Order: sequence, then C-alpha cells, then structure tokens
Amino acid sequence: MINFIRRYIEYILLTGLYIWICYCSITNMGSNAGIVFLLFVVCIAIKSARASFCVMVSLLFSSMASLNMPSPIIISSAIIFLFNFRRLKISGKQLSLSKLIIPFFFYLVIRIVSYLYTINDELFSSAINVDFITFISICLALLLLNDADDVAFVERWIGLLGILATGYGLYYFLNNETAYLGEIYAGTDFAGKGVLGDDLIKAWLRWVPIDKEPNFLAALLLFPLGYWLSLVSNKITVGAMVGLSITYLGVLFTYSRSSFLVSTLILLYVLFVNKKESFYCILLCIIGLFIGVFLYFPEVVDRIFSINDNIKSEGGSGRFGLWSEAIINFMSNPILGVGTGQTPAYSPSRLGTHNLFLQILGENGILGFSLFSFIWLSAFTRMKRYLLCNSFYFYAFLGYSINLMTVHNFDLRIPFFVVLLFYAYVQSTNKPQSTIKRPVYSQLKSKRKSLLFNKTEYSSK
Repeated sequence: MINFIRRYIEYILLTGLYIWICYCSITNMGSNAGIVFLLFVVCIAIKSARASFCVMVSLLFSSMASLNMPSPIIISSAIIFLFNFRRLKISGKQLSLSKLIIPFFFYLVIRIVSYLYTINDELFSSAINVDFITFISICLALLLLNDADDVAFVERWIGLLGILATGYGLYYFLNNETAYLGEIYAGTDFAGKGVLGDDLIKAWLRWVPIDKEPNFLAALLLFPLGYWLSLVSNKITVGAMVGLSITYLGVLFTYSRSSFLVSTLILLYVLFVNKKESFYCILLCIIGLFIGVFLYFPEVVDRIFSINDNIKSEGGSGRFGLWSEAIINFMSNPILGVGTGQTPAYSPSRLGTHNLFLQILGENGILGFSLFSFIWLSAFTRMKRYLLCNSFYFYAFLGYSINLMTVHNFDLRIPFFVVLLFYAYVQSTNKPQSTIKRPVYSQLKSKRKSLLFNKTEYSSK
C-alpha cells in the first residue's frame, strides 16, 4: 500500500514537472496553439510519466525555463530523488557510477572552491546555480532512463523535438516576431548590433526559451538531425526524409555557420559510408533544400558562403581573440584557473570564450579541465564499445563535440546531459558489442562458441 501511494505521488510530481517545463516553452505562443500543444503534452506525460525521457529532453530544450522554476517544482524534484535513492544507487552501479557521478562531484567541488579567488560574486553565483541544477537533472534523468523500457519512444520524441523547434521558429516568423542577434546583448555596448558591430542579422528560426541564442538551437538540433539520419541510413521512408529535411532546414536558418559546417560534415559522412539508396536520397534532399533557400532566402546563402572571409578577416567573428584570452586566464593560474563563471569579468568584450573546453581550462585550470575531459572521453569510449556506428547517438555526439569547440555554452547542464545520454542508452537497450569493424579472429571465436553451444544442446537431447 505504501509503495502504491509513493508511486502515485511520484507520478503526479513528474507529470506536474513535465507540464510546467513544457508550459514555460509555449507561454509566448498564441493561446489556441498553446492550449492544443499543452493538451498533447499532458497526454504523453500521463501515458508514460516515469519511463518518459521527454522530461529531461524538455529540460535540455528549455534551459532558461528550468533555471527559473519555482520552489515547488524544485522541491518536487528533491522528493522524487529521495523516494528513489535506492534505485538511483543501483542504477549508478549499472551505469558505471565511478565514471559519471563521482567525477562530476569532484568537478563541482573544484567549481565551488574557486569562490575563494573570484572577482565577481554575481557571475559565480549564476554559474554555481546552473551546476547544482545540472546535478539534480543528472540524478533525475538517471532514474527515469533506468525505467525506460521503450527506447524507441524516447528516440522518436527526440526526432519530433527537432520538428517542433523548427516549427516554433516558423510560427514566430509568420507572426512578424522575428528576433535579432542584438537582443542578446541588451544593456551592453553590443545592443542593437552584431558581435562585431555589424548590421543586424535576422535569425529566422530561434527557439526563444534557449536564451534567444541561435548557436544553442543549432547545437541542440544536431540530436534530432542524427535521429532522422539514422533512420534514413537504415531504411528510407517518406517520414524520415521529411523529418531530416525540416531539421536540417532549422540548422540552416539559425545562421550558425559552425553548426552548418558540422551538420554538413555529418551528412557527408553518412553519404559515403551507407548504401547507395541513402546516398541518392540524402543528396537530393540537400540539393533541393539549397535550391529552395537560395531562391527564397538569399541572405542565408550569403551568410554560409562568408565562412572563408570570416576566418581570414574577422578572426572567426572574434572567436580567435576570445580563445587567446582563455589561454591567458589559464596561464595566470594553471592549477585552478581564474574562477567559476569569471571569463566575462576578465574579457574586455565581456563575452564568454565561445569554446567550452577552453573556457573550462581558463576558469578551473588543469584540475577542472581534466575531470571534464575524463567524463567526456569515458562517454566516447563507452559509445565506441557498445553502440552501432549508424546510431544517432554517434552522429549527435560527434557533431556536438565539434560544435563545442566554436560555441560557448552558457548552460553547462547541457554537455553533461549529453554524456548521460550514452550511459543511459547503453543501460536501456543492453546492447552487445558492435560487430562492425570487429577483428576477424573475434568473429571466428564467437562463431566457435555458437557451434559448441548448439552441439551441447543437441547432445543433451
């Protein structure tokens, strides 16, 4: 009876958490569209509240909404965590706790200790707040994913989010509410201008909950893009091609040149390693998209083809200078860095590094950087051991890792969340080691075991 009541309360808390997060994402939409979408969300949450990975994916896509959650929602999350502490402990062992939670705990300690030598308390508090929510998100996601028995449902929802994000930006465009890059820097010298003081660049598809930052949206769209790519590489369907086209279009209209390069490289990789049918389908899809964009939105094409000039004359939109500042910060204190969240305080432009790895190196020194790299590399090695080469997790992880070298991710929850994806995916599917690119002797060994097993079974009969 007690377990039943506890499970029922947890159901209500998770459903409420899920609805709140999604509601924060649609508050700026029209009332009718918002109500319909909210009803859709409620149906999914009630259908699969515990096992639904949608809660954490919604957190990922609605980072600003989750940071501003009211106290009741945070308390609900804490209650869920306490209810499931034992399950969390078991899940942690199954998901290699030592490779995820413990390194992150020490990483968090280093981030907190840096308060002793920070020069801006407000920047520090903001960064630490994100870190704590990161830890809560990881614990909750660990619980939810361990219960996720329908992995296909999880993957479909990630793909659907790419279409929803693109559609969300289209909704704003049709209602003449297009945002500008200059809005990000309201109250600074960059207000009303681009980062380099150039003319405003309209970012047509920008999902507002993610800090009005097109680079964030472009990076996150790599996940649904990878999902649709994995479907097309296995079996070509109309739905998969439509999903791939819409999501890739979303990446294009973020005006993020780095994400465009990353997504295009991933597409080319799939083209040359998969069957001919996939090659021609994806190639035609890309050509059709470019023709349509060139005819109706030539400014997007101009933006894309300015990559070479941007690198030569503008220093990567000022990124090269920001990277140099991160190295200087690191050299000033190689062990612990300049302090958590302090990069803008030391930068003349008051901006982040636009390279997550270099930013952590500058802020938390070799200790913080080593722990972060260990967590990231352990996810990669685990993925390499257990996941198939055409898994969308591989495409997303590869693209996201490259993208983090050019984008400063203000919300560190997202990278750690990405790492969690791979641990949880392995646990949920319990996949054996991939047979792709496996040595010949190991294949012969497995065949020999199979023959011996069949022989033993036949003898027993």
